[in-house]
Amino acid sequence: MRLAPLALAASFGLTLAASAGAAPPPYVVLQDDGTIEGTKFDTQAHAKVIEKKLFALYAAAGQPIPQVLSVWTTFPFSGGDYISTIFDPQGLDVKGIGIEAFYPPDGTFTSSKPPLRSVLFHNSILKLKQRAAKQAALEEGFANYLFLLELSHNWGPALRVPGPTPDELTGFPFHWSFFMDAGGSPAGGNQWKDNGDGTYTAIAAVPSTIAYSKLDLYMMGLASAAEVPPFGVLEGVNVPPTTTDPLWGGVYAPHSFPWFDATKSFTVTATRKTVTIDDVITATGTRDPAFGVSPTSWKLGIVLLTSKSDTDADVAAATAIFDPIAAGLAPAFHAATATRGTLEIVTHGLETGAGGAGGAGGSSAVTTGSVGGASASATTASASTSGAGGGSSGGAEDSGCGCRVGGEQGSGAPGAAALGLLAAAVLAARRRRSRGVRC
Repeated sequence: MRLAPLALAASFGLTLAASAGAAPPPYVVLQDDGTIEGTKFDTQAHAKVIEKKLFALYAAAGQPIPQVLSVWTTFPFSGGDYISTIFDPQGLDVKGIGIEAFYPPDGTFTSSKPPLRSVLFHNSILKLKQRAAKQAALEEGFANYLFLLELSHNWGPALRVPGPTPDELTGFPFHWSFFMDAGGSPAGGNQWKDNGDGTYTAIAAVPSTIAYSKLDLYMMGLASAAEVPPFGVLEGVNVPPTTTDPLWGGVYAPHSFPWFDATKSFTVTATRKTVTIDDVITATGTRDPAFGVSPTSWKLGIVLLTSKSDTDADVAAATAIFDPIAAGLAPAFHAATATRGTLEIVTHGLETGAGGAGGAGGSSAVTTGSVGGASASATTASASTSGAGGGSSGGAEDSGCGCRVGGEQGSGAPGAAALGLLAAAVLAARRRRSRGVRC
């Protein structure tokens, strides 16, 4: 068990900063008591257990409530799973982008903890190499990719098109189909090279440079409909049976994640269907609020959640890994939106010599473009809450990334089991206040 924050500042077990006057890091370190680490994010009740503990720890550290809370851990999340990442919506405020199918009647609901819109659970920073390798992706920039993916779920994607297959743009909620051809996106899909003979080859995505498409930016309110060029989706796809999806198993399918493997060629036989933004608006409606009125900047909080079994040395090693990751999140978003969107970081670590977590009024907000120099380790904080009993624990779910949504009210059409390990509950969740999209 680690020392309390005040004692920790004076201890030799954790170096809080390299020199006097060093700037605080743009994140806060919180220590779990085993509640979050041991609870699977698989039911609404378990989601509430995790949220209650997290929010109590965050409040005890004196941190301001952001619009988006990005949470990373030093342990495999959701009862031992180091692969999955989870989008946990707390409030949605955009109409006309298809989300009403999952959050009726209009795709919006009010946050019970304003201005918080979502919590993004990104899983263990100590397993990034293994997670990248699982998708045959480069480790460089992979953390940014995971962040941009989960952040994108604040706006779907859930767009529809006219015709007999209205959901063909998405492979499963909230991810573009693997066969979507809109330039590649953190939310899924690929860039597909037309070989001119009825075949198409996926261009391997690069985690460090993956960016939002104009269609993504439209959903986010960062581009007008007029700026979205025609795009495509592959239909009647014949996939090589010898190429196995490393996350889901079996051949690649619409629910597969982007192709990252630059060492291999992935070619399919298909017909490319051209889609326009007018098609999307006809089937989905017009975005509200519109471009030009919608916000372009959001407040971001960043958390490193440590295990109750972590020693001071473990935390010091973890913060050394996390410092550049946390510093790079806001710039990565700015770049991925073609500089149209910004994130203002409102969390703050411990100033050198401060001796404890600062209050909410002491936030040193750091905007995009000015977060690159944070290098000091962060303060730790812990809090106990009554009634936050632990959930079930389990072994590592190494077999795949899915998406899971649990909800408070209603239920919808079943039949998603064919999508594999974690997706069934997502596709069945046509319900109010669905919680926890698991990717």
